[in-house]
Amino acid sequence: MSAQGLGELGGAAVEGPEDVRGSRLVWLLPEECTPPHGADFSKYVVLAHMIGGRGWQGPFLVGYPFKGTIQLLTGSHRWMACKLIGRRMPVRILPFEQVQAAWGDPESWKRLLG
Repeated sequence: MSAQGLGELGGAAVEGPEDVRGSRLVWLLPEECTPPHGADFSKYVVLAHMIGGRGWQGPFLVGYPFKGTIQLLTGSHRWMACKLIGRRMPVRILPFEQVQAAWGDPESWKRLLG
């Protein structure tokens, strides 16, 4: 699935313009992606309160299409906070090939996420 194929996820994603790296910034519901790891309850409750009161203030999350969903590389606590309050979150979706090419090379990850 590509960033253009987000309709496969139920069409809930709101797509932004494509940038020069071939990625897209979209606003997804937590149910449309998978977090990179578990989240600490106390941190996501505080984040949920902040996001619910002031809206999204932090950086976007980063993910890639994988097995019919978006696998996040960053933002487990922000993902859990948005899931708790039912809010969309901004996710920069990188092409799978770009993520695969960078896997294992820390300098490439810094360029992708920077």
